[in-house]
Amino acid sequence: MTSFELGQIVITDAAQAVLTTMAIEPLQLIARHRRKEWGDLPHEAKQANHNALSVGGALHSSYTLGTHIVCVTTNPQRSLTTILLADEVASRT
Repeated sequence: MTSFELGQIVITDAAQAVLTTMAIEPLQLIARHRRKEWGDLPHEAKQANHNALSVGGALHSSYTLGTHIVCVTTNPQRSLTTILLADEVASRT
């Protein structure tokens, strides 16, 4: 199984606070994302990730942690990977 470049890894303050409270290291989620364990995404979104690996495009993972949904996204250029809460994803679009 081949992996992909992550680029610079950043985490939002809100996501860091949730992970700290739950005693989860951010790199645990990064490792799952890089292994293509896309988490709690619907089948169509997982398929879109597999297509993006072939033709280019952003990669997305989503992990439900307690009452929070933590997302990991890698941009199409593979130069930036961000850990953030699902609420933050919605506010960025």
